[in-house]
Amino acid sequence: MQLSLSMPITGKIESLANSQVDLFNSGVLGDGLVIFATGTELQAPFDGYYTQINDHNLHIETADGGQWLLHIGVGLEQLPIMPVEFFGIYNATKLEAGATLASVAWPDTKMEQLTDLFCEVALVNTNQARLQLQFISLADHEVGDLLGNILTF
Repeated sequence: MQLSLSMPITGKIESLANSQVDLFNSGVLGDGLVIFATGTELQAPFDGYYTQINDHNLHIETADGGQWLLHIGVGLEQLPIMPVEFFGIYNATKLEAGATLASVAWPDTKMEQLTDLFCEVALVNTNQARLQLQFISLADHEVGDLLGNILTF
């Protein structure tokens, strides 16, 4: 099955192995990608349904049975509250690609004198299905840009 993938937030795409989060860069949760974010608007990367949400994660199920985690990473242990505001998202909400999901107020590490913070969004296939990511380009992208396709087997 093929799923079109659009950029969920403005930034630079890299291999999931480059994530600052050990759970993701080790591949233990599954395959995917990481975006080092420069934007603040988070959009749905594809169609599906929300199956779970917390202060920094969205779980999305796609029509082909795929289970995806959209993780907003900022170095949680140093922040008293997550700088994420979700918009009208509840469990089992139908999701359309390109819909605005949240606003992220990335912390200014210099102003707040915080260390080890990072601004990344990880998109991970958590049901371990075999997949192939076909990218149009791995350069910097704007939110909503068509990135390519996800092929699942």
